[in-house]
Amino acid sequence: MRKDVITSMRNAAAVLLACAIVLPCFAWRSPAYASVSGSIELSCGIERAGEHVALAGDGYALTKVASAEIDGTSASVSYVTEKAFSGIDRNWAALDGAGLRTAAHEVFAHAEKQGVKPQATAYADAAGKVTFPSFEPGLYLIGRFDVAPANAEYSCDPALVSVPATIGGVLTYTVEVTPKFEHD
Repeated sequence: MRKDVITSMRNAAAVLLACAIVLPCFAWRSPAYASVSGSIELSCGIERAGEHVALAGDGYALTKVASAEIDGTSASVSYVTEKAFSGIDRNWAALDGAGLRTAAHEVFAHAEKQGVKPQATAYADAAGKVTFPSFEPGLYLIGRFDVAPANAEYSCDPALVSVPATIGGVLTYTVEVTPKFEHD
């Protein structure tokens, strides 16, 4: 009988040890699922004589305008305007393309006038690519702040970009953007 008690105690100890090892792993992993990050990639270039010409060397700034509130079941995004932009708050999710272009110019001017610091800056590589990786969902202003001498004859409109973007009813956290350039 004593042998049965010892075997039972060993089995119970093994189960308790397994729980002590495994359960903290689940508790540690759960916050990772709650944090989602996104990225924006810019493809900067123009069409000249039917060919794509990359605009390399320009500097771009990324500034958070609003935090995103995401409803995964309906694949919809709503926004809460950041304090620095509270004076130009609007229903960002309701704006169409033309409304976003107009708002981008207004937000860009406001950021410059108020001295709002960007969240990140990056320069276009030789292929005209700029990547802003790993940041929280929201509505971001992207504006060119430094122009390479070779690109001085082209102006670039600021843009408002949502991460995530809803494409075909699906939320996409890796957003690709082609800024609009015009020959001056």
